[in-house]
Amino acid sequence: MFLFYYTVLRLLFLSSVFSSLLLGACSIHTTCLTRKDQIFSKWYLQKDSPSELSVYQICGEFSYFSGKKKFYSRFHWKQSGYDCYCVTLINPFGITEMILHVQFGLAEFIDNQGKCYSSDNPELLIEKVFGISIPLKNLQKWIWGFSGDATNIRLNSLGYVERMNYSYNGRNWIIQYNSYHKDIIPILPHSIELYQGNNRIKLNIDTWSFK
Repeated sequence: MFLFYYTVLRLLFLSSVFSSLLLGACSIHTTCLTRKDQIFSKWYLQKDSPSELSVYQICGEFSYFSGKKKFYSRFHWKQSGYDCYCVTLINPFGITEMILHVQFGLAEFIDNQGKCYSSDNPELLIEKVFGISIPLKNLQKWIWGFSGDATNIRLNSLGYVERMNYSYNGRNWIIQYNSYHKDIIPILPHSIELYQGNNRIKLNIDTWSFK
């Protein structure tokens, strides 16, 4: 009789332990899923640029590498509305290398000789005159950390974009976010790199202004 009660009590004890372990595992799994869902939800809410963020200015460093070709400059980007912006590149000697005005898809490009070019395709104009391919339309969103038309978005542990891919006109781009500004709200990109074949573009955004 003692052996019978002992066996029953042992089975009840083991059952209790197993149930506790199972519930603990479920709790851990649920916590992980919840954290993952929170990160995804955070990104999903910010993946498209809201219209109220269409007026701003950023300044920083622009670098371009293509084979043996290297180009460095300071840049100033002033956005005055949706698809309305002006980008100025100034070389290390303080000379203006280019000014690009874009307003509703119409672009005007001024080179370092003062010559003016215009087109209804800003990206093609930049490539033709300046010799650099830049996906400007999506870059307006990428500098905010939004995905735009990019795919295969990978997020970091804080829920911000870390890496993504973009394909257009037979060209495949990789967009890499190296760091974010953590001293401003909302948290915005600091260092972004764009890769396409042998071409690499790096933007270090030093300052953000919303005036």
